[in-house]
Amino acid sequence: MIWFAGLLLAFGVLGFLLAAPTYFSDGGSEVRQRLATNTTLGIILGGALVIAASDGRWKQSLLWAAAMLFSGGLAGFLFGVPRTKGDKSQLEQIADWMTKIIVGVGLTQLEKIPGKLGQLAEFVAVGIANQADPTKPQVAFALSLVLYFLIGGFLAGYLLMKVFIEDELARQANRGIRR
Repeated sequence: MIWFAGLLLAFGVLGFLLAAPTYFSDGGSEVRQRLATNTTLGIILGGALVIAASDGRWKQSLLWAAAMLFSGGLAGFLFGVPRTKGDKSQLEQIADWMTKIIVGVGLTQLEKIPGKLGQLAEFVAVGIANQADPTKPQVAFALSLVLYFLIGGFLAGYLLMKVFIEDELARQANRGIRR
């Protein structure tokens, strides 16, 4: 079963790498292509490592990895919302509000973060191992899964917003001004 998942991942990476040059055909986009390729490869390789290291519980591990990736991506997306001069859109207001809350709570509760990460790792390990008292290696695996995919998701969401969507929003704004 693992070889089948690895084969699917390999075809996914190959498909992305073959499609990327046509998607990024405008001038000066080599950096964008490399960012997209490296971020995608990092996430896919992380998923492959989760499958390989999950001791037969790869479905549960991938579900947790996807949940952490989505959570980190949402936070990165909100942190990466472009700022405009003048009136702020609703998305900008929400992003500013969420950024202030996350940074404020993070700074005031800084000493509690390691303990909460440990509790989260134990919770995820219980879900992956399907036993009430997970072993230390299972908790360590769960913690590495949480950190890798939260940080990877954050970077992917932030880069998506800053590198790709921000340019498109600027193009749309320029088209609106010319009309």
